[in-house]
Amino acid sequence: MRGPIYEPRGAAREYAELALNIYTGCTHGCSYCYAPQILRRSREAFAACVCPREGLLFALERQLANGDFGGRTVHLCFTCDPYPRDVDHTRTREVILLLKDAGCHVQILTKNPTAALLDLDLLDGSDTVGTTVTGGGPFFEPGSPAESRRLDALMRVKRLGIGTWVSCEPILDASAVLRAVEKCDFVARWSFGKLNHAKASADWGAIGKEIESTCRQLGRSYVIKDSLRKEMEETRW
Repeated sequence: MRGPIYEPRGAAREYAELALNIYTGCTHGCSYCYAPQILRRSREAFAACVCPREGLLFALERQLANGDFGGRTVHLCFTCDPYPRDVDHTRTREVILLLKDAGCHVQILTKNPTAALLDLDLLDGSDTVGTTVTGGGPFFEPGSPAESRRLDALMRVKRLGIGTWVSCEPILDASAVLRAVEKCDFVARWSFGKLNHAKASADWGAIGKEIESTCRQLGRSYVIKDSLRKEMEETRW
């Protein structure tokens, strides 16, 4: 598959069968972010140089014309945020326009969903807007809007008839994540994953089981990612 749309591998594949990365970096500065390592860039360079990928729109338009992407879901984004802070988001809007014109469904994941509200006129009931809730706070996510603001924006997304979802990966504060699950009945789908790219002393099996029990009790739609599920299967209560 040649072009900016690609098929994710590994744990990323659990989120979507197709994905597209719009920008060269991200300004949110999350300490647990794996993208700089994957892109072989320092964290400083990754945060300092954030601009649309060169030639993206031309390449995307050509790829969509040459392939059958109608009815398929494209995830935005994995190695960047589709709405980075203090960056012009025009390119994101242009990408969404091309995807929707080609009959694609769009799955957005952003720590800045308030900015995504400006593009909801391009989306429909087959699309979803999601945000990340880790419970980590500003120490781990210094450039990101507070999680309370992210969830407030997601509530507005829901009211406008667009699907909502939350990625709780990595779980940094399980109690904060559980509070969000209990409070936010407007979230249509939850996804939970452990911290995989750094050392952590957490009892992941116990955390996963408590989260799953809470989701079942509240009737939440959820997905436990494979690495966390494995820890749960190896833990006995």
